[in-house]
Amino acid sequence: MTAALLDIRAAHVVVGAAPERFELEVEQFRLERGQRVAIVGPSGSGKSLFLELVGLIRAPAAAQLFTMATPDGPFDVAAAWNQSDLVGLARRRMLGIGFLLQSGGLLKSLSVDENVQLPAQLAGRPLSTGNHLVEALGLIGQRRLKPAALSGGQRQRAALARAMAAQPELLIADEPTAALDPGNADKVMELIVSAVETGHLQAAIVATHDLDRVRRFGLQMVHIEARSTAGGGAGTLANFGAAA
Repeated sequence: MTAALLDIRAAHVVVGAAPERFELEVEQFRLERGQRVAIVGPSGSGKSLFLELVGLIRAPAAAQLFTMATPDGPFDVAAAWNQSDLVGLARRRMLGIGFLLQSGGLLKSLSVDENVQLPAQLAGRPLSTGNHLVEALGLIGQRRLKPAALSGGQRQRAALARAMAAQPELLIADEPTAALDPGNADKVMELIVSAVETGHLQAAIVATHDLDRVRRFGLQMVHIEARSTAGGGAGTLANFGAAA
């Protein structure tokens, strides 16, 4: 069997302390190349926390297996966290992952063009991809503006262009359509789906409440179930993907 792009088993993430402690259990999540996945669940179920886990931003408290495919072979994420290999984790994030934060996360001192080009420059990738994304997302007229001069929707689209500009293997997007009007929301989802279909991205994981758009664009839904606990709350992602 070909190695999965992302393979997680029995991972456990804990944030906070009682009475506001939150625990996320990922029993199994196996992402193959070519898949477009929507993480769905009620507010507070741990969707953003799961994205932080797979985006190598949040360390698991424990994990039986956590690997990510790279051109040089599997990268053992669990071992990297256990060994405090922060350089290795940062390199994997830079070269392999594009992360669209719910807040956008653009650098305030840089223009749209500069924000979009920076990840490609750091990763040693061509700048032409970023230029194409700025055009495809309808930001030609805003490319020299800084984030403060943009609308919320324009900032979100610019942040998506930045997340994809370095040609990452995996795109992770937290509520990418939440701040957008219906036309631009469709444009964003179409771009993500098309990028995976054409091989510009190997896979995409999107957290969203927009179930209608998820269905229309053919994303596979993965549910996180929420529950209350004595110490706060918890979420469980039970099973996604075939066993290795």
